[in-house]
Amino acid sequence: MKKIGLLFLTLILLSGCSSDNHRPAPVTEPTQKANSTTQTNTITVKPKQTSIKQALLNHYQEWKGVTYKYGGLSKNGIDCSGFVYLTYKKLFGIKLPRSTKLLSSIGKRINQTQLKPGDLVLYKTSRTVRHAGIYIGDNKFLHASKSKGVMISDMNLDYWNDRFWQARRIL
Repeated sequence: MKKIGLLFLTLILLSGCSSDNHRPAPVTEPTQKANSTTQTNTITVKPKQTSIKQALLNHYQEWKGVTYKYGGLSKNGIDCSGFVYLTYKKLFGIKLPRSTKLLSSIGKRINQTQLKPGDLVLYKTSRTVRHAGIYIGDNKFLHASKSKGVMISDMNLDYWNDRFWQARRIL
């Protein structure tokens, strides 16, 4: 029983968003809810950008300050890719990969000047560590910070500006 518990704990710690050296959780294709007026395998009609921003801000109010926990996936603690994963699943019905490395290869890569609310923003915080967040507009993004938990940060701050890696459009 002790070995099973240790194995379970190891698997939890190996999921998450901080390093490219871990084995990510299995990837499934992003799923999207069907519009009730269309066939089943179609993409949901995209909401207006202002409603995406408002939905993200409302979601933030539910998660604001939740502590960072590597591999976490609940309000008891969450990491950056877990926050992105749960946000997309809840707000948009889209199941994204659970690691930042895999998030960097989905959707369409876009220029930072093209960002719209709901786009993913990805950072290289060190040689092997990556960080993910969700753009909300006005050069701000939602993310799970190691120091302050779930929060909104300004992309114009030197720290984030110097570490910007790429942006991805999923919606």
